Amino acid sequence: LEVKKQLELVEGSSELYSEVIFGIYTAEDGVLPVDSLVGIIEFNEDGSIKESPEIISGKYYLKEIVTATGYVLNEEKFTFTVEHTETQSACVSFKITEEAIFNEIFRADIVVFKVSENDGELQLDGAVFEVYDKTNDVSLGQYTSGEVEKGRIIIEDVPYGTTLEIKEVHAPYGYVVSDEVVEITVDGT
Repeated sequence: LEVKKQLELVEGSSELYSEVIFGIYTAEDGVLPVDSLVGIIEFNEDGSIKESPEIISGKYYLKEIVTATGYVLNEEKFTFTVEHTETQSACVSFKITEEAIFNEIFRADIVVFKVSENDGELQLDGAVFEVYDKTNDVSLGQYTSGEVEKGRIIIEDVPYGTTLEIKEVHAPYGYVVSDEVVEITVDGT
């Protein structure tokens, strides 16, 4: 069997291919009932298949059952048929898909609330926060609480593994700037 796998790679993450596992399942009733796991495919660090399982003639589907840390599981089923001839006891080699099976990196929206020190329920608009991406060594700019939702800022689409540093640089009217620097890492928790 030939399967192409592609991760939305970040620098230095090629070894993540070895975390990926696909299941091969029956697509119709036969010797085994439909949806029976008949084999697995694991990958080397370079994305090549470690060992191709031998399977009998029939209709099957391939589905990712484990993906790399920090990536979104691809839940698509890729159907294929194995046909053996009288002179062929095992399947030679064929592609299950023409295109690589792709996984996107996990991303998260980070929500930061600005509340009154005296009343933790009172959400404050007008606080300005400087957001710095420590992982990529770049400023993401300033965000003002209340521009999108009352008393909060939203930093959208932050990739897995990214560490952000958030510091208040301007307080709402009548309040003092907090000297606290908050560090957040997108790690799936």
